[in-house]
Amino acid sequence: MTTPQPVPEPDTDVPLLAMTGIHKSYGGVAAVRGADLRITRPGVVHTLMGQNGCGKSTMLGVLSGQIRPDAGTLRLRGDDIRLRGPVDAVSRGIAMVTQETALALDLTVAENILLGRMVRTARGVDWAASRRRAASVLAQLDLEYDPRAMVRRLRPDQRQLVEIARALSLDPHLLILDEPTSTLTDDEVDRLFEAVDQLRQRRVSVLFVSHRLDEVFRISDELTVMRDGRTVSAGPAERYTTGTLMRDMVGETDLGVGVRRPAGEPAAPPDADPLLVIRGLSSPGAFDAVDLDLHRGKVVGVAGLVGSGRTELLETIFGARTSVSGTMTLAGRPHRPAGPRSGIAAGIGYVPPDRKTQGVALGMAVGDNVTMVATHRRSRLRTVDRRATVSLAKRLSGLMRLFVTLSRRTGTLSGGNQQKVVLAKWLGAEPRVLLLDDPTRGVDVAAKAEIHAHLRRLASEGLALLVTSSEIPELITLCDEIVVLHRGQVVRRIEGETTESQVTAAAAGVALAADTPRARVVPTGATS
Repeated sequence: MTTPQPVPEPDTDVPLLAMTGIHKSYGGVAAVRGADLRITRPGVVHTLMGQNGCGKSTMLGVLSGQIRPDAGTLRLRGDDIRLRGPVDAVSRGIAMVTQETALALDLTVAENILLGRMVRTARGVDWAASRRRAASVLAQLDLEYDPRAMVRRLRPDQRQLVEIARALSLDPHLLILDEPTSTLTDDEVDRLFEAVDQLRQRRVSVLFVSHRLDEVFRISDELTVMRDGRTVSAGPAERYTTGTLMRDMVGETDLGVGVRRPAGEPAAPPDADPLLVIRGLSSPGAFDAVDLDLHRGKVVGVAGLVGSGRTELLETIFGARTSVSGTMTLAGRPHRPAGPRSGIAAGIGYVPPDRKTQGVALGMAVGDNVTMVATHRRSRLRTVDRRATVSLAKRLSGLMRLFVTLSRRTGTLSGGNQQKVVLAKWLGAEPRVLLLDDPTRGVDVAAKAEIHAHLRRLASEGLALLVTSSEIPELITLCDEIVVLHRGQVVRRIEGETTESQVTAAAAGVALAADTPRARVVPTGATS
C-alpha cells in the first residue's frame, strides 16, 4: 500500500479539501444535489451536520472512495483527484471509521489494527514487533488493551476504539469519524476527544459526524450543514448557536411554532388503564430506569440517536434481550419474557429494523412468510391445515392491501411490499402490543403513507403500538405521544403539538433556545 505523502505547508488560499457540486442519484432518486464541503486547512476538526437522509453518508462515501459521484469535483491540497476506490483514498491519506464496526472478530487486537500490514521478516510475521506497533497506536488513544486479546471478547465500545486505532495506524492526513461516539461511554468519549486533540497538534484534520450537539460544539473548529441533499450553510463553529444550527438542519424559520400532527384516530382516554406498564426498566450498557405506559388505541413513538437505547428497549419488551432489571406488567400480570417465543405467547409482536435479514425469509414465498408466526403457534398444538393456512394468507394479505400472488418469492418484491409482508406476518399472531423499529426504513413515500394508514387503523382497532424511527417528522406525524431517549435515559415526553427542532434537540441532549450561544449549550434537565 502506498504511504501517504507528507502534508506540505498550507497555502492560506488553498483549502485542504474542496468537494464542489457533488451529485449522486440512485434509481432516479437524488441523494445529493450539488452539495459542497470545504475543509480549510490541516489540523482542524470539521463537523458535517444534518438530519438522517440529508446526504451526509453519500458525501462520506464519495470522499472515502466507496461511492463514485455522478457529477462534481474533489480537490485535495489544490490538486484535482478522482478516487478509484477506498484503497486509492487511503493512499492519498484519507481514512474512515464507519458507524458499523468492520472488525474480524476471531483475530486479535493487533491483527485487526495492522490488518494486511503486519510486521514481517524473511521468516514470516514478526509477532512481537507487530504487537509492539499495535500497542504504540493504542497508546495514542490512551488505551491499555492487550494486543493479544481476541476482538470477539471485547465490548462493543472497545471494538469501536480498536477500529479507530486501525484508522490511526494508516497515518492519515484526513480522518473521517462517522458517529464514532454513538456506543461510547462519557469517559471513552473524553479519551477519544483527547486523541482528536493530539491529531490536531500533528496537523491531521478530522471530518467528524455526530448528532449530539454538545459534542459538536465541544470539538468542532468548522461546520457544514446539509439538508435535503444540499449544503445550506458552512463556516467557523463559533458563528453558530444551538438555535441557528437547528434552523439550518430542519429548515424551520420559527423554532417556537408548533407542528400539529394530522388528525388520526383518537388516543385512549386519559383515565384508561394502560395495557403495558414499564417501571425502572434497565439493561446494562443500553438504557436505564425507563418508565413507559402503553394504552390500547394509542401510538407511542420513541425518538433517539444511534446508541440511545431505542432498539434495545423494544428488544427487551419482546424478549430478545433478557439481562434486565425493573418491572413490566402486561394486562395486570407480570411480564418477563424468557425469550422471543414467550414474548409472542404473551401477545407481543415485533417488527425489526432490518426486514431483509430479520423480518422476512427472502427466498420463501409470500404466503409462507405471511403465515409463518401463526402456523408456528398452531403447529405446536395440532397439525396445520394447509387449506386454512392459504385462507389465512389471503386474509392477511388483503388487510395489508398486498396485491401479489402468494407463491411469489418475497425477495422479488419492492421494499414497501416486503414491509407489508412483515406487518401481515405479525397480524397473523393476533398481538395485543405491536413493537415497530423503524417500520418505514428504506421504503418510498407512497408506501410510507400507506404503512402509516395501516398503523393508525390497527391502533383504532385496539392495538397498543410502540414505534421508533430515525426520521423525527415521521414520529410527529404518526404518534400520539413521543418519548425521547438520550444515552439510554428518558429526557422528555411530548404530547400534542411539537416541532422537529424540539425533538431533535432533546435527542441530542440539549435544551433548545434560539438565542442560546455556543458557550451555553445546556444538557436536557440541567440548569443554566
